[in-house]
Amino acid sequence: MRKRIDKQNAITDFAQIDDSLKQIALNDAFIEEQTALMNQQLISVKEQYEPAIVKAQNEVESLEKSIEKFLYKNKSLFEKVRSKVLTFGRVGFQAGKKHLGKSKDATWATITENIFKYLGDKYVKVKLTLKKDSVIEALDKGDLTIKDIEAFGAIIIQKDRSFYKVFKNKINSK
Repeated sequence: MRKRIDKQNAITDFAQIDDSLKQIALNDAFIEEQTALMNQQLISVKEQYEPAIVKAQNEVESLEKSIEKFLYKNKSLFEKVRSKVLTFGRVGFQAGKKHLGKSKDATWATITENIFKYLGDKYVKVKLTLKKDSVIEALDKGDLTIKDIEAFGAIIIQKDRSFYKVFKNKINSK
């Protein structure tokens, strides 16, 4: 894998670079080894605690469903008072957040077009976004020229980046 590196002036010759690449490879190997050990320990801990956690989560989910079922079955008790305070908590009904839905035969595209047509852009977001990658592809294909792009006020920017690649298989042989 090639990695991008930032500019630093500490290295003065290729021998130092080669030594640095060796150190990177050794550190990468150490990191992989330590990560594997850490993951083994995490798996062990997870296996130890997961059954009890899953059991508790399932019990909470079951109790929540039972409470919800009871509340909807007895919703008439909450017509005047929206909630009831108990020893360990409170239950009841609260108005949910309003959201916009669509009628059976409508589509969101039709709704959006109609609202835009009759009410303008007050309730419709109109956003133009330049597809920069498509412009670059068109330039590469020859569909656009640099002069075309410059006529719109844009420019092409391309910078060289330094990189390195470590030969890990050579570390063990030296």
